[in-house]
Amino acid sequence: MRMTRILIGGLALTALLLGQAALAQNQIQQSVTPPGQATPSPALPRQAVQPPSAAAQAQPQTSPAQASPAPSPAQSPAPVRQAIQAPASPAQAAPTPAASPSPAQAQPVSQPVSQSGARTTQISVVFAPRNQAVLSAEVTGVVKEVSREFGQTFEPGTPLIRLDPTVYKANYAQAAAALEAARTASAAAETLYKDKTVLKKAQAVLSAAKADYEAKEKLYSGHSTSLRELEASRRELNVAEANREISQLTSLPEYEEARKNLAQAQARFKIAEKEMEGCQILAPYKGRVEKLLVNVNELVERGRPLIQVIDDEVLRAKFLAPSVAVQTVRPGMNVVIEVNELGKRVTGRVSHVSAVLDPASGTFEVYAEVDNPTGSLRSGMTGQVDPASLKN
Repeated sequence: MRMTRILIGGLALTALLLGQAALAQNQIQQSVTPPGQATPSPALPRQAVQPPSAAAQAQPQTSPAQASPAPSPAQSPAPVRQAIQAPASPAQAAPTPAASPSPAQAQPVSQPVSQSGARTTQISVVFAPRNQAVLSAEVTGVVKEVSREFGQTFEPGTPLIRLDPTVYKANYAQAAAALEAARTASAAAETLYKDKTVLKKAQAVLSAAKADYEAKEKLYSGHSTSLRELEASRRELNVAEANREISQLTSLPEYEEARKNLAQAQARFKIAEKEMEGCQILAPYKGRVEKLLVNVNELVERGRPLIQVIDDEVLRAKFLAPSVAVQTVRPGMNVVIEVNELGKRVTGRVSHVSAVLDPASGTFEVYAEVDNPTGSLRSGMTGQVDPASLKN
């Protein structure tokens, strides 16, 4: 009896759980149904709402009465979501036709036509500075002043950057004092060497001693003097000869030493003077600052780039001329260039013509110099030159 009650309670609990599962499944199906469509009944077979397979798409559609039996309730509801979505409209399913090009896009770009009716090809030109330089530090020091900033103009010899000259001023003063002392010593040694006063005096003493010895020797032969007097005269002669040799040997080395000291002092002075001049970076020509590479109060080492300058008083127009013009293009001829950024024409003189043709492009490089006194032209501008102007 007790076992029967337990079985009845288990069956009741199982039925309750099955009912709750069916209710939850019905709520899920209602949540995924698009608006405007009927909610499928929970009792419908799930295989009926799954997307058809490839084989089923090839067969004709069947009536609802021919649908396959329902599978077990444990299957995933994901196929139900795909089956109950609204089908795509015919407008959405049809592919969008490709946009046809407009008449402006379909037409090819036409080349310029000359007055005679023949088509010509414009030659591109790029303007570059004739002179361009990066000025570096000649000495090590701290930047004290920057007199020209980015884009500013300057004249030849204008101080652009100044370094601290304190140490180099002291070295210059010391080298100048040493040079003055060396000059004085060299002048004295040179005077003594050229005058030869000491040597002349020693020579005179030697001559007198020699004459006295010869006289004493004659007297000694005639028994008019003693041997002691003769020996004394010989000693004086020997001393005079030694003094003459010493004077002759010391005058030349002293003079050579003085000249060597003077040359060393002059070299040290030139180095100190050059280091003093290196504390100022001067403009090598008229132009403008292209780029400033250092700041005030910054310590820079010898050889570090400080400022980049260009000379734009005369610009160089660079272009590639066609190989057919190799016989006509020559240095000194004029070319007319249309400047894109200014919308005007300028005249340049051919200064350089390449000696080699490029076989791949059939061109050769040409440089033309264009005067720019007002500064209206800038490096980096572009333009075109007509090949007809290269036939002059």
